[in-house]
Amino acid sequence: MPSPALVVGLGGTGTLVATYIKKELMETSGGRWPLKEVKVIAFDTDPRQPQIGGQGQIRQVGQSTGAVRLESGEFVPVTGSVRQLMKDVAAGMYPHIGKWLLAEFYLNNLSDRDVQFE
Repeated sequence: MPSPALVVGLGGTGTLVATYIKKELMETSGGRWPLKEVKVIAFDTDPRQPQIGGQGQIRQVGQSTGAVRLESGEFVPVTGSVRQLMKDVAAGMYPHIGKWLLAEFYLNNLSDRDVQFE
């Protein structure tokens, strides 16, 4: 039985690692999932998730290792534009973020393309 844990994958490699960890945990727990002791979540700015086949071949389908994949709620694509967020922070909304986020700098120096995640 695994110890309580939260597995967080960041970016493409983090998403792959989170999927492999889920696969290993499923294999060692007799295929049970979800496990109440372990939660998996991954974030990536690329909504196109690679699928990994049994031979380690990467295909553009859905995040998966063999028959294991990150389900809805386990994979969060971080997409869209942050321009409105920058405007809101610069206007004084979200002061907890405004303390460290250089919203004015980003608004004055970055193009729409620079603040768009696809």
